[in-house]
Amino acid sequence: MNRDFHYDVISILAQTAGFPTNEATLIATASQYTDDCTFYEKIPMNLNLPGQPGPDARYLQWETDLGQAFPQAQFTSFRNYAFEQDFQHFDPICTAHFNLEKRLKSLLGSPVALFRELSRLKNDRAMLKVFVAFHFVPDYDNAAPREKFHVEKNCRFLRDYMQALLGMLGTQPAGSLQRRQVLIALGIALHSFADTWSHAGFSGRWNSQENDIEDLKVARQYGDQEKGIMPDIGHMEAGSWVDRPESDLAFSFEHTIGQRKSPVRRQNPVHFTQAAEEIFQILSGGSPFPSALKKFLFDAFRMDLEESERITWLEHRVNVVRHLYDSYPNLQVHPYDRQQWLNEIIPAPADYNNRITYQYKPDADWFLFQTAAMAQRNMIHAFVL
Repeated sequence: MNRDFHYDVISILAQTAGFPTNEATLIATASQYTDDCTFYEKIPMNLNLPGQPGPDARYLQWETDLGQAFPQAQFTSFRNYAFEQDFQHFDPICTAHFNLEKRLKSLLGSPVALFRELSRLKNDRAMLKVFVAFHFVPDYDNAAPREKFHVEKNCRFLRDYMQALLGMLGTQPAGSLQRRQVLIALGIALHSFADTWSHAGFSGRWNSQENDIEDLKVARQYGDQEKGIMPDIGHMEAGSWVDRPESDLAFSFEHTIGQRKSPVRRQNPVHFTQAAEEIFQILSGGSPFPSALKKFLFDAFRMDLEESERITWLEHRVNVVRHLYDSYPNLQVHPYDRQQWLNEIIPAPADYNNRITYQYKPDADWFLFQTAAMAQRNMIHAFVL
């Protein structure tokens, strides 16, 4: 899914479910930032501040609190990944690869560079660290070794995780650091949960048995769809169509033994509305999905807009939005700024030398996001492996 769901819709659903606007915005920001946190190299930062807990201390406390609320969680397998540091650099959690499909296509004319990039991506650990942990979370599978890596919509494991987080909120006072930590963790989990609808059937690994598709057809689109260019990672062979709310598409998964699964038909306006309903019921504690909200979202999803327009799709539904706001007068969707959290730890321009040295502020939302992302990644790795 894209920003229109991960941010706008999540904000709407959280507010309608009873969260105040500031908390709904925090949840939605964490949800969307999961697609925007693309750091993969250490960043210069002084982590040894007197009287301030280091990243490991903050993480271990959150892991302890989360483990008490969610006993199913395990954190041992990838504990060695926890914030490796030399006290002069911070090793951030990368939750997304920025424009991976576009980057690979740009390298088609340079076989050596393309080979290097594909070799890096083919490492299973790289796939587990980003795709499986945040965008292609598999459901419970008690087989040893695990047999199922593909995504199933309405993932029970993520539902249980979010229920534990919602339970933790009941003990945290409004505005507290601990509550902000839980809300941000909930936003990341909601991103992963929403993706189980758009990514259903695919896996986060590079695996032709799981991700090779044929016969891709997209309604209302002209010309043949590209085939055989992208590697079998996630839904890359299907391009961005599975994430677009207006898409009406069909394709078939292929097995290596040559047998074809039943053709897949995705009407995303219906598919995404179902996801919104499940998320609302989780956030509201099981309340019925308001019919006015359901109609509004379906009407918004089925719009056939260009990519640049869909980012602000709320602005294109003026009459429907007015009706929605009449029904929910306290509803507000603030503009999303992918730099907002990062700006909190960047010093003023006058302090720049030859490079930016980021400021360590353990209570800043960017660091709370890092802590929550670390925990989700470690938990899912232990759970998957």
